[in-house]
Amino acid sequence: MLWSVTHVLPKLAADVQHDFQSLIASHNYFKDSGTILVQLADGTVWQSSNEGFSWKQLYPQETFLGIVMHQFSGERAYLITDKKRIYHTTDTGKSWNSIYPETEPNNLGISILDFHPTKPDWLIYTGSIDCASTLSSTCRAVAYYSTDHGKRWKKIDEYVRTCAWARDARLKIDEREIICESYKNKKGSQRSGDYNPLELIAGANYYSKKIKIFDAVVGFASFSEYLLVGQVSLRVQQELMDS
Repeated sequence: MLWSVTHVLPKLAADVQHDFQSLIASHNYFKDSGTILVQLADGTVWQSSNEGFSWKQLYPQETFLGIVMHQFSGERAYLITDKKRIYHTTDTGKSWNSIYPETEPNNLGISILDFHPTKPDWLIYTGSIDCASTLSSTCRAVAYYSTDHGKRWKKIDEYVRTCAWARDARLKIDEREIICESYKNKKGSQRSGDYNPLELIAGANYYSKKIKIFDAVVGFASFSEYLLVGQVSLRVQQELMDS
């Protein structure tokens, strides 16, 4: 697939093309930088440090599942491999280093990384256990947090759908609080179609002091200075349990 970049300079117009051998799955730019990251459908990642004029493949031995840009720190990016290894940059791709999560990344459609709005080194990583086989009866997501940019990880919870830092750019609450959508029944496979209510749990002090704040939620999101939560009605809960 062709990547085409047109640069218009005084008295000069340059049209540059690069022929990738696979479809472009995603592309990302670093703010205020000429560096571009491209992920291809074949699991490779390519980097251009000059706005697309030339490209180099990053870590050809790896298969990459995705590129994640740090939501609150524009010079940081993360390359998610299919192993227990994440490549990251803190300087817009000038250098890359590795961090090693406790488990492989999840393939359950759950966000793999969550970022803290005021602490760039604070990460939440959601991986998985026993999910290599689609027939596994114990496939589950497991979330961890790190306050030293992945040097050390501590477990938050398992059988979760989403774990995130409670604090947001405008939601000024305890910076150490973590919120999780956590399945009530900690057993079986998360891939099964059996009804298992999701509880919304707020955990102060890095989730060490947990409080259930909602039963049977369908999701949550921060909006301005508020936390919005969607909850399943009691009637619908009963219908799901009876089905």
